[in-house]
Amino acid sequence: MRVGKKGSLLDAIFITVAMMFLGVMILVSIYLADNIFPQLTEMFGAGEAKTVVETAKQGYGMLDYLFLFLFFALYSVPIMFSFMVKGNPIFMVVNLLILVILFLITPTLSNVVREMWSSDEFSSYAYGGGGSYVFSIMTKIFQYLPLVTASLSAIIMVAMFAKGSET
Repeated sequence: MRVGKKGSLLDAIFITVAMMFLGVMILVSIYLADNIFPQLTEMFGAGEAKTVVETAKQGYGMLDYLFLFLFFALYSVPIMFSFMVKGNPIFMVVNLLILVILFLITPTLSNVVREMWSSDEFSSYAYGGGGSYVFSIMTKIFQYLPLVTASLSAIIMVAMFAKGSET
């Protein structure tokens, strides 16, 4: 495989790991914000600080949809590039090896995030309950992360190698 080749399955590994870190960062920042915002409104009282806190709370509610958009937007770029790259069938074996590595990585990443969400501090955000925000889309994506990643990676592989030969 050439270095700098666009539309390869290595992109799928990087995207999956990046989305896992983004999901964890969103969850931790919401947890911290949910514990800090009441103290901030107490400290500053009514006024501009309270409206800033309320505006930030409204923005945090949209992070679930932003995560969904980023997940599919980041996966659509390698799919589009894989249609443009001329794939050699010799590299199909390398891509199958990368797909096996992806199959080994994604359940682990999914279990890390799901284990974090099942803890007492974060379970109300992932599954509903007492938290101010519920991230049902992120929960479902990480629940089915191996399946979603495998299907999107298979689309990348088919798009790269199933094109007719161009002479």
